[in-house]
Amino acid sequence: VHCHHGADRTGLIVALYRLIAQGWSRDAAIAELIEGGYGFHPIWANIPRYVQSVDLADLKARIAA
Repeated sequence: VHCHHGADRTGLIVALYRLIAQGWSRDAAIAELIEGGYGFHPIWANIPRYVQSVDLADLKARIAA
């Protein structure tokens, strides 16, 4: 699903997809982001924080627009 250089960004997009399209919990999506083989590096700690705090209703509305 990704190349080496985009691994963290790919994990973010997959986590958001899991939340919006598949109804995963935030905790499950973040766990997969960090431990699921996407190449997560702790230097990008802001990515799981974003997944934890993103306004899903707003994001869904912006996607649908």
